[in-house]
Amino acid sequence: MQFRVRFLAVLAGLALVGATAPTALATAPPSLSGESFYGTPITQLTATCDPIGTSTISYTTSGTAYGLYPGTYTESGTVTIGPLTLPRYVNGFQLGPVTSLDATFTINSTSGTVTGSKHLDPNGDVAGLCYNFTDRALPGGSPTVSGTFREVIPSSTGFGLTYTATIATPSGYWTDSGISGMTLIQFQSTASAGTNPAQEDVFNEAYSSSGVTPCALTMSAILPPFNSNGSSIWKYRSTVPVKVRITDCTGAPVPGLSPQVGTQLWSSSNPSGGIDEPTSTSAADTGATMRYDASAGQYVYNWASSSVSDGSATYLMYVREPSSIGQAPDGTPIVGQSYQQFALKLK
Repeated sequence: MQFRVRFLAVLAGLALVGATAPTALATAPPSLSGESFYGTPITQLTATCDPIGTSTISYTTSGTAYGLYPGTYTESGTVTIGPLTLPRYVNGFQLGPVTSLDATFTINSTSGTVTGSKHLDPNGDVAGLCYNFTDRALPGGSPTVSGTFREVIPSSTGFGLTYTATIATPSGYWTDSGISGMTLIQFQSTASAGTNPAQEDVFNEAYSSSGVTPCALTMSAILPPFNSNGSSIWKYRSTVPVKVRITDCTGAPVPGLSPQVGTQLWSSSNPSGGIDEPTSTSAADTGATMRYDASAGQYVYNWASSSVSDGSATYLMYVREPSSIGQAPDGTPIVGQSYQQFALKLK
């Protein structure tokens, strides 16, 4: 049986060679160097401020992307800031060192779709502040104001963050990595004396890439409830959940694909074991295309076991997606598919 499984894996791989992820022969897309977001209001911001301790800022922003991927972008992130002891030189406020920054972003462009994440460079001197203030007299004869002030500024180099992104284009998937720098400013105030100063609400960001490389998507083995050793036995006419996870080069799940399910009769002999999987009569899916479950980061399909004629036999369940590198039950990589053995019994 093990030889037949390996032989099937080899045949499946040979049959699907050519329907693959990008290779060195494909034309690489542009990198994110020169890409920028600027002048964009912050969609949502929450903060917990402690000027002598640790402050936390969480933000979401969306707007227009400029550069070689013109279009729209969204970004969400969380920033932590240490004690505010560094001079800011204006308005009497002080800065603190940013101790962590984690964010995800997406760019939707006619040039391609970019999804990525960014983090604080351990060597980056990124700074920020977080204040809630009441009746604060600003220096230089400015008014007395009450309000909130949140700010994150890049390092002295203009960057201070590292990023990794996946670029999806018609020619395939690619990985881009490099550095970025962001500026986040939100100043909201009400004057208790004098003229209220100008309010600020802006998010800017710039990217500099270290290069683009081809990226092969990875499809998991068929996930539980399928047993990894192929021993699962369902009652005939029950609904069988089929699940896989497809990830990019960074390990992030990839939506927007159309994996297809299929079965093949492996043995018409009556399976020797007993039914060991829960019987489900949940509504089965129609067609063969899996749907994406964003909450789980998986593709799912409820397969109707009644769709096969032999209710007491052993089958192979296939999931095929030509851009992905899948795997056989023994872990052998296969271009374009994953599969697993299972069985059905009448009782």
